[in-house]
Amino acid sequence: MPSVGIEPQLYHVFLKTFARKEEVVAVQQELVEFREETREEFALVRTETREGFEQVDQRFEQLHAEMRQGFEEVYRRIDQLGARWGIRNELLFRETMITILEKSFAAKVETRDIEGEQFDLIITNGYHILVEIAASAPPHIVQRLQRKRELYARTTGVEPTRFVFAIASIHSCRAQALREAGFEVVEPEE
Repeated sequence: MPSVGIEPQLYHVFLKTFARKEEVVAVQQELVEFREETREEFALVRTETREGFEQVDQRFEQLHAEMRQGFEEVYRRIDQLGARWGIRNELLFRETMITILEKSFAAKVETRDIEGEQFDLIITNGYHILVEIAASAPPHIVQRLQRKRELYARTTGVEPTRFVFAIASIHSCRAQALREAGFEVVEPEE
């Protein structure tokens, strides 16, 4: 009989120590609810994070566009400055040539527009020398200068003795093509 007295005590200890089925079910339900709350909170965090990154992306895109626009403005200003500088240098070169050639060699030096084509310098003193002044040479410069030479000959009835192309920057292949076409190329030494 002593074993009968221990059973109720053991049962009582088990009840205190181990959870009952209802308690296990309640804990499981709490875990399910906790898991669902956690899932919802993580979904909210993901949404907020994604929205935050989208806002940052938009700001970066806006900043990138503003920077690109700013750089384009700087490039445009530099081009304008370069163009003005090129025009001023061309005018200075032209005036220098006029002063030297007219005063020292009694040559006639002029600029002329023939059929809408600007001739930078035309030097005449028994010879007819055409001088084209440029900062750089576009791809079709040979054809352009040939047209100018032909236009001058056709409208004046005089074939130019020389055609000098004074250029600040030119690729060696383009300079060679001009020389082969009969033009003199004057360029700065590197």
